[in-house]
Amino acid sequence: MKEQAALTRDKPSQIFAQVVSTCEDDVQAMMPREENCKRTMRYQRPAPPVPQSFADVTLPAEFTITTKNQQFLLYDNGQNAENRMLVFCSPDSLRRLAEAHTFFMDGTFSVAPHPFKQLYTIRVPFKDVTVTTVYAFLPNKNQDTYRELFQSLVDKCQASHLQLNVQTVVTDFEDGVLRAVSAVFGRHINNQGCFYHLTQATWRKIQSLGLVLHYKISDDFRLFCGMMDGLAFLPVADLPNGVHLLRTLCPDDPPEAAELLDYFDATYVSGNMRRNPAPGQGLRLVMRRTPPMFPPTIWNVHDATVNGDSRTNNVCEGWNNKFFNLVGYAHPSIWRVVEWCQKEEATVRTLIQQDAVGTPPVKRVQQRYVQLQLRLQNLCRDLTSGNKTIAEFLRGVGWNIRLNH
Repeated sequence: MKEQAALTRDKPSQIFAQVVSTCEDDVQAMMPREENCKRTMRYQRPAPPVPQSFADVTLPAEFTITTKNQQFLLYDNGQNAENRMLVFCSPDSLRRLAEAHTFFMDGTFSVAPHPFKQLYTIRVPFKDVTVTTVYAFLPNKNQDTYRELFQSLVDKCQASHLQLNVQTVVTDFEDGVLRAVSAVFGRHINNQGCFYHLTQATWRKIQSLGLVLHYKISDDFRLFCGMMDGLAFLPVADLPNGVHLLRTLCPDDPPEAAELLDYFDATYVSGNMRRNPAPGQGLRLVMRRTPPMFPPTIWNVHDATVNGDSRTNNVCEGWNNKFFNLVGYAHPSIWRVVEWCQKEEATVRTLIQQDAVGTPPVKRVQQRYVQLQLRLQNLCRDLTSGNKTIAEFLRGVGWNIRLNH
């Protein structure tokens, strides 16, 4: 068995069946268990060569199935594709994906194997936790690539007589993903940006403006930044008043604080004023306001906070970190990553089987986050009931945000 495993690409189950069929009864009786034999054979088999280009990526059979021999490779656009894509999803996971009303989607680059640029995953709620259903090896971050990925899921669901029921998609603030979601899943989809990524975008702007040191040493400036991110917790109708208030509170030191607020307002709230040709008036230009790149409907979390829904995509961020630790190091071979995807699929299957016999999964939440959620809910309710002004509300939210981020 070991020799055949090392010299052929036959499945371990095929080799086991072939060998035992030629053995005498007394030999068969003394053989190790089938699973032990198959595990030993897998250890004997050398990994295929590491592909150097998309055209070199040829998946042996054992990398296209789950640990239970179900089909795992869902979509492959072919070796001749300029932008190669591999999508893995078991039949059970596809059904779970189709039934879900919410998708949590994110890409990780640290474990992306050459020549791919990212491993993109889609997670869906299951009881009180979320589980990974789709593992996609993508060549880039282009809108067309995301559209092809999402369309492959729609097509495979239709081929399996499944109907996608997604209503909300939680992502980071990536324009290509948002546009692809609307194009493939429909404009009715609620695109919800991750609040954590919103605060990260603000932090990157603080860094680019050279304000990190000022942020660390100035309590007033740090609170102002928290209040700016706290706009996400205002009802959408109150956002113009919230921005106007922050302009009156904008600190003179550092002077770049006004530029930071201008960036936030232009990107997420009001958009920009631009000169555009006046229709039917020759070369005359008029000032028109263009919409923000990420409108408030994407990043506002007031309703989610009041209802106790998720405001972040941290379920994906946490999974990305866990998966990196499992894989062991950055940018491994594609074979190592696929093997760990197979193991993760088996872990999800085990969790669901345990739930089926009465052992539901338990969500572990740190107590400080429970208290944070309660404080933010109280602030939102105080605002809507008139017990707090917008200024008091933003100060309260800003203090909580900067305390916990």
